Amino acid sequence: NQSGVYDGLPSVCIPVQCPALALANGVLTGNCSGKYMDNCTYASCNPGFWLSSNASVTRTCQQDGNFSGTAPTCIAVDCGVIALGNGTVTGGCTGAWNTTCTYA
Repeated sequence: NQSGVYDGLPSVCIPVQCPALALANGVLTGNCSGKYMDNCTYASCNPGFWLSSNASVTRTCQQDGNFSGTAPTCIAVDCGVIALGNGTVTGGCTGAWNTTCTYA
């Protein structure tokens, strides 16, 4: 029991479980279900997003029920709004990835 005295009841082993990992707008590889010693890699982001760590990151499910390290995120590419002095721009000039802006 919690006081450290054996109470005669059989011991029960409970497997370590970490929360399953996910990566919004990206790809995980490896074992990401959360079993003890699972290695899960934040591999890449979908087109139009970049991985906040600038490199793949591998996290391991530890004995305390938490994954090691810090989770990176996929961040939307933003090129900034385009403005043109002495002219006009038309189209999708929001700065979002894969938008086209026309100068006139």
